[in-house]
Order: sequence, then C-alpha cells, then structure tokens
Amino acid sequence: MEEEQRKNYIKENWFKEHIAEFERLSEKASVLNFHKPGTIEFSVTYIFYENYLVIKGDIGEAMFCLTEKAELSRVAQYDTYYLFSKRKLGDYMKFNSEKAITEFAESMEECKENCENDELAELKELVEEFTNVIRNEISDSEQLAFHLNTEYYTRISKFDQECCDWIYSIGEEISDRALGWCVGLQMAYEQLKKERL
Repeated sequence: MEEEQRKNYIKENWFKEHIAEFERLSEKASVLNFHKPGTIEFSVTYIFYENYLVIKGDIGEAMFCLTEKAELSRVAQYDTYYLFSKRKLGDYMKFNSEKAITEFAESMEECKENCENDELAELKELVEEFTNVIRNEISDSEQLAFHLNTEYYTRISKFDQECCDWIYSIGEEISDRALGWCVGLQMAYEQLKKERL
C-alpha cells in the first residue's frame, strides 16, 4: 500500500471519530489531546514545550527536538520526512519485504549493463537467491544486515561497488504508527482551525 493510501486508511479507520482538545498551559507549554470520546483506542497526546514535541498515547511514544519553537500551527504543517529528521526518541521505521525485493531487483537490474555475458547467469542466480531469503527469512532491518554481513554483501558488491549507499536501507518505510502521529496532528489542527472560524 502506498504512503498516501496508508494515510487515508488511518484517517478513516483510526481517527474518524476523534476530537481535538487543545490547552495552552503557559508561554512555553501546551497540550493537544486527540481522542475518540469514551475510549483510549488510537488516542494521542501531543505535548509542545519550548522547541520539543513529545508524543504519547495508544500508538506509541516519540520525542522530537525542533529548530524552532514547538507550536501546533507550525508543526502541523511539517512534511512527514522533515518531522522525522528531528526525532530524538521513538522508532518510526518498519521493514517491508515486498518493497525490499522490488528495490533490490531494480538496483541489480541496472547492474546488467556493466556485466559480461558470463556474469549474467551469476547475477540472475544472486537476485533469485537473495530475493528468496528476503521473502522467507527477513522480517526487519537487523535480520537484513545479518544476512548481508554474513553472506550477501560481498557478492552484491561484485556487481555494484557502491551498494553500501543503498543495500542496508532496502525495504524501509515509515511505520503505520509514525504516520498516525503525523496524520493525527494534521487532522487535529484542521479540526481546531474550523472550530475557531
């Protein structure tokens, strides 16, 4: 599922009935609660303090150190990837094996141009073998690194000497809960803007 589809799923299935409640505690601090009344399911609390954003709730915890004062109106406009570049605590990535297979196959396809005819069979065998390992034995980035370090990195680098730039990050994508933090923040901000009109 593409990232926009995942975001739409989260809007419709996690936050459809959520209500935003914002409270300014002081000049330095404010709190935004985003929850469905009567339940804590998918509830999220955003704490803005000086240049920090702390997220806690049913879908996990994270902390961000921003380059500016943490204000709802600013942070809600951040691009997902920009926000996560400011992360200090909290996991936000997950491993997608089908994405890893696609990225690996596409990168190795580009190597065919530089192969001699006798190397093409070896490249094809490597792609098929490592694809099967990804599909059947790898479920996270640590397992990917283990398999690369113990057997596959040297074989892959024979065909792409700069594979270190991409091979360890194949299959990585922002997790659903991390997307949920961003989607919830944006939805809550939009809801509060409408209420104040």
